[in-house]
Amino acid sequence: MGEGTGVGRSGTVLKNARDRAKFGCTTTWENQDGQRLVLASEGKPREVLRRHADDALALDPSFRLVCYSTPETIYTDLAGARLPRWTNGGSSRTDADNGKWTPPIMPEVVALGAIGLRHLAHPRIVRA
Repeated sequence: MGEGTGVGRSGTVLKNARDRAKFGCTTTWENQDGQRLVLASEGKPREVLRRHADDALALDPSFRLVCYSTPETIYTDLAGARLPRWTNGGSSRTDADNGKWTPPIMPEVVALGAIGLRHLAHPRIVRA
């Protein structure tokens, strides 16, 4: 890891705003016809996401976000922290028969929600 990866030499993910702004984010949008638009910019990830949303919607109001990528989201994916989880159903940790798989929480939904644009998440990534 190290320079250019978004992960420091110690293996920790970027935590300060200056470093996050240096890498910005990359977003992928898909419209109702299946066409894709990929945008990448430096800057504070939330501000970049809002600009990308504005740019995508100016081209076609049917664009919806299918991928939001920052060094931190990539690191989380590589670490396997976003995999589906098994829950034990209810508050009883001993009753494994009532458990179920829960889908991962998608960073696209979280990021859009943080800027008040959750409705721009593509339907296939929105948790049911």
